[in-house]
Amino acid sequence: RDRATNLIRITTNVNSALVFGSIYWRLKRTQSTIQDRFGLLQVSAINTAMASVTKTLTAFSREKIVVDRERTKGDYSVGPYLLAKLAAELPISAVFPLLFGAV
Repeated sequence: RDRATNLIRITTNVNSALVFGSIYWRLKRTQSTIQDRFGLLQVSAINTAMASVTKTLTAFSREKIVVDRERTKGDYSVGPYLLAKLAAELPISAVFPLLFGAV
């Protein structure tokens, strides 16, 4: 739907994956590196969450006006709107974490 935003998200995810991968590339699989692996997992999870929040914050301001107008007309309530939005955006939103994990 928003090609420029998706391109930026893809670029950001690939760059983050390359940076994290280069830092942890030669991490040995020993008992002493478990804490380092948990650190990588934590940073990756925070990175993914922040990317999702950033996308939501930028879209919220644009969609709020339209949603408020349609809700005042009685077209739908909040629940069906959120379910429809989730169903529509879930496939493309799942691509970015999968891309991060694949790199």
